[in-house]
Amino acid sequence: GIVDVTPETARDGFIADTPETLLADVFTMAEGDVRVIEAEGFVAVVRLDRILPAATEGPDAEALKTALMAQAEQAIASDAFNAFTTALTTEAGISIDQAAINAVHASLP
Repeated sequence: GIVDVTPETARDGFIADTPETLLADVFTMAEGDVRVIEAEGFVAVVRLDRILPAATEGPDAEALKTALMAQAEQAIASDAFNAFTTALTTEAGISIDQAAINAVHASLP
């Protein structure tokens, strides 16, 4: 029989007493799929009843949008900085002797 029915769960959700990979596996399934998921000390027959669209309104959705925008801005800024420093060091003829740096790090207490 059915041992447990789990209600709607977000991709980043948590289900107690299950392996960390369970939700990642479930999110690869199509609606109506049935799959056996096994891990050490764990076996489950999972049926995905329905897939709900992500919330696009409300405080949680706004917080997620804000976090994603901040991550994108940070990634773009980091990429621009890396491109600038790479171009600057190439143009100036600067090179780094990684072996020398490793030797100095190894000699530090």
